[in-house]
Parts: sequence; structure tokens; C-alpha cells
Amino acid sequence: MMRWFALLALFLPAIAQAQNERAPEVPELDVEVITAGGEAGSVFVQQQVLLKITLTSRHPFRTLQIETPRIGNAEAHVASRPKTREFSTYGGSGWRHQRITALFPLQSGTWTLPPVTASGSVQKPDGTTLGFETRSPARQIEVKPAHPYLNGFWWVAAEDIALSEEYSRDLSGLKIGDTVRRTVRMVARGTTAERLPELRQETTPGVSIHAVGGSQTSRFGPDGGIAEVTRSWAITVNSEDPVNIAPISVTWWHAGEARPASSGVPAGRIEPLAIDAAQLRADLLAEATAERETGTYLLLALLLVLALPVALLCLAALSALLPSRADLRLRRGLARAKPGEGTRAIVRWGQSSVDASVRTVGDLIRHAPPDIADVLRRAQRSAYGGEDARGPALRPLLRWSRRERLKRLVSAVVRSAGSTLSGVPGA
Repeated sequence: MMRWFALLALFLPAIAQAQNERAPEVPELDVEVITAGGEAGSVFVQQQVLLKITLTSRHPFRTLQIETPRIGNAEAHVASRPKTREFSTYGGSGWRHQRITALFPLQSGTWTLPPVTASGSVQKPDGTTLGFETRSPARQIEVKPAHPYLNGFWWVAAEDIALSEEYSRDLSGLKIGDTVRRTVRMVARGTTAERLPELRQETTPGVSIHAVGGSQTSRFGPDGGIAEVTRSWAITVNSEDPVNIAPISVTWWHAGEARPASSGVPAGRIEPLAIDAAQLRADLLAEATAERETGTYLLLALLLVLALPVALLCLAALSALLPSRADLRLRRGLARAKPGEGTRAIVRWGQSSVDASVRTVGDLIRHAPPDIADVLRRAQRSAYGGEDARGPALRPLLRWSRRERLKRLVSAVVRSAGSTLSGVPGA
């Protein structure tokens, strides 16, 4: 007999659930008002209220329209988008349409939830359609003001709030001057990030603390809102004495248990390591040596940059002072020429050193300065007179060639300097 009672106790809940989930011939509307403590007739201000709308039918929906009037004095968020699914249970099969809205009452007092209307049609297996229209009753919920116990605290009603922390490095290895980052993460269920209290890191003697940013997000699911807030602080050690980093905590109203609650992370202790004077001197010496070597390398590089153009200019000047190939050919031509034939070597030299259009000594005279022009005229007369023009013509012409090369070199340097300065802003 006891065995039969045990089996009956085991199957009764399943049988009851199957009876409850049996799909009706005409769609039925069920509107649940769910809070952290279950379905209740009173909540606190800003406490999350889930409005769960369910429409159940034995036949598939052909058309469906659900009208939810605007709910005043409340903030609304879509917690679960409308979904229509087929189901099959011990009690039968059918179709279920469901949607969930998260509501947050903004003011205390009597809060009215207007009726929800569902209408449309379903299609039977024989192809005929059955129209329907159903309406839920209006509800009134008492919204209580913030609890007096939390007077002076930031009011937030949530189902759960948990804090966790993370340090960027091990606190046991810190010395004076070291910086560590403390990041605290707060996750809350049944509220939004905008309603959560601010995380504050109290100042502590022996360290300097600076906020270095954070983030906050809110997301919603079938169970309502989930909020997350993250804050970070940079903590720099300024003292050799042990330091206790202050704990971080928040006080809030536990909506599920209707009582005040606190959540937080413990204090962190820093015991700075003693400074190694010898190592500190070695580090400073190594740093100074590195800076000096860097300065030396930069100075050498600068000198190299400045010396290279000067060296090139000196080489160019030396090459201008030395006889050119045309000068050497002139020297050999005058040395080998017979008396009266030196003008040919002079004309060939003028074509290479003065102007390619030179054809006679007269053409060369028109390009020459006065002192060189006299030398060329004497060489011309001596050639016509059958005399030797080699002696008096060679040295003046070589001097003229050298002056011309130096003049071209100076002109090239001036043009290069001018183009460089034109590219410098403000020059």
C-alpha cells in the first residue's frame, strides 16, 4: 500500500502539469506579473516587474494581434521578443505565442496595468478558421517608496549584485614608484546599469590613486535585465610603509528577500619591498651611460652629415684646380705641333672647354676675357706669320680654363644651396 502511495505522489505533479498544459480549442490568454519574490501585489519603486504574455492554442495561429496599452509611470524594455512555437506534452500538443516585457515603475503609489487584448484566428485541421478575441483583466499594484533603512544611500532595487576585482600585477612585489591597476566589476540582475550606484575608491595615505576609465552595459533576457559596470584605478606607491587599499562596497535593496544587502570586494594590502641602493645606483649609472652613448652617436652622425658635403666640395674644388682632359690634350697638341700649327690645338681645346660652336681662334676671342683675348690674337698673328705659337699661348689658356671651372663650381654650389633653402619652411 505504501508503494502505491509513493507512486501516486510521484505522478500527481506530472499529471497536474499535463492538465495545465493541455491546449484549448479556443486560444486562451494568460498575463503574468512576475517579480523577484514571485507574483505579488506590491513592489518597490524602480524594482523590476516582468509582464509575461502567453497565448495558447490547440491549432496554429493564422492571424494574431496583441494590443498592450502604454503603461504610465514606468520604463519598459523588451526582455523576450514575440515567439510562436509548437509544443508537445503529456497533456497534448498545440501552439504557444509568448512575449516578455521588463517594467520599472518610476513613482510610488498605485500603479495600474491596463488590460491586454489578443485577437486573430486559428486554422483547424479541416481547413476552416476560427476567430477569437480575449482580454485580460486590469491589475493594480502598490508601488512602495524607497525603504527608510537606506535613507542616505543610493537607492537601487535588484535581485542580486556581485562585485569582483582584479589587479594588473602581484601586490607583493611592489616598490616605491611602482604603479598597479585595480579593476572592479559589478554585475547586477533585475536592474539596468543607469540605476546602479557609482563605484568609489577611497584615497589612502601612502599611495596616489587616479581613475583610469571604465564601462557600463545593460542587456535583457527572459529573466529580465542584467547590468554590468566596470571601473579601474591606477595606484602608485609613494611610501615604504605598508598600505591598506580601501575596500569597495555598495548597499542595495534585495528585491527577492525584501531586505537591505551589501556587496563588495575586500581591502588590498601593499607591503613595499625595500629599495636596493646598490641596484638603484647601478640602474641610474646604466641609464646615464646609455644617454651619454646615445648623445655621442647623435653627435657623430651630425658631424658625418656636415662633413660629407664639405668633403665633396673639397674634392670638386681639387678637381677644378687640376688640369682637365682638354687641358692635357692642349698641352700635348702644342708640344707636337709644328710652327704655325698651334692654333688647331687651341681651337680643339676651345670646343671642349669653352663652347662647342667654336670653329676658329676668332670665335674663341669673342668668348675670352681681355687678357686672354690679347694672348689669342698674338697666337693668331704668329700662326699667320709662320712663327711658333706654343709658348705664349699655353699657360694663359690653362689659367683661363681653371678659372672657368672654379666659376662653374661656385655657381653650382650657389644653385644647390638656394634650392635647399627654398624647401625649408620659413626660409
